[in-house]
Amino acid sequence: MQTLFVRSAVALTTATLCLAAQAETFQRVNIAFVPTVGDTPVGCTSVLRGLGVTGVDAKLQDLRFYVSNVKLTTTEGVEVAVTLDANDAQLTSGSDTVALIDLENAKGLCAGDASRHAVITGKVPKGTYNKLAFTLGVPESLNHTDTATAPAPLDNTDMGWSWQVGRKHIKIEVNPKNATTGEFTQGIKKYDSTTGLPTSTYNDSFYFHLGNTGCEVDTSSANGYTCSSDNTLPLHFHGFDYKTQRVAVDLKALFAKTNLTREWGGPPGCMSGATDPECKKMWSVIGSRFVAQTAADGTVTYISKHNLDHAFFHGETVFRAIAK
Repeated sequence: MQTLFVRSAVALTTATLCLAAQAETFQRVNIAFVPTVGDTPVGCTSVLRGLGVTGVDAKLQDLRFYVSNVKLTTTEGVEVAVTLDANDAQLTSGSDTVALIDLENAKGLCAGDASRHAVITGKVPKGTYNKLAFTLGVPESLNHTDTATAPAPLDNTDMGWSWQVGRKHIKIEVNPKNATTGEFTQGIKKYDSTTGLPTSTYNDSFYFHLGNTGCEVDTSSANGYTCSSDNTLPLHFHGFDYKTQRVAVDLKALFAKTNLTREWGGPPGCMSGATDPECKKMWSVIGSRFVAQTAADGTVTYISKHNLDHAFFHGETVFRAIAK
């Protein structure tokens, strides 16, 4: 019995030392996100002042997006992947990680549910870090799965693009104010795309839904699909200190070139359609453009081209670092 007790004590001591060594080797990371209008934090009950080219007031209806493969870079220039905590909003699968950032809480006009996830949590090796990098959107290795059977956070049906074609990488929706009634309904007047004349109908919400497009079944692909346009967006932030800074999602910058009071055709707002008038303007804000490619049979396919030199990808416009 004494020998067994001694062995148990030794094993416990060894395990404790291993945990202590691990704690000394790694440090906790918290990367926070906040919706803003300019530098002013906002939420579901806020009035979003002065959006779009007309400076209209609006209210938030939804603000969710996926973030994948978060990395930090040390002051010595070593890039390190953040090991995510396992929870319902964060997933590690193989070499890829993904987190759902949920900045709406079902109050006011906001859709979804009351649960929020505004902070990515995890760990990195001990060190001093001054650069943040991540990709907006779901990696292709995880994108084309059924929300009914996928693990969290890929099981969120609100973020489903369509069965097997993937996810909405970003889902941002706002309701502009109706100039006549003062309400945040029926504030977007619809225009005929051919004649340019106003119709008698209105939309409540402007949708910005970003997802991959031109997706087709491809049995030779490990994911079962290939997409002509991969609309995941790689961002990086120089001089980023996660202890004192957070990432703003600036709605004023996002809609800077958009008239939120008029709809010129296609789905409401911009749902990643290359021929949608609203998407053409929003693509320029996210440092991208649509390029038409004509096949031998005359079929035209539109490809998203991303200019990685654009300020958007350097974390200087819509997504940017601000103080906590």
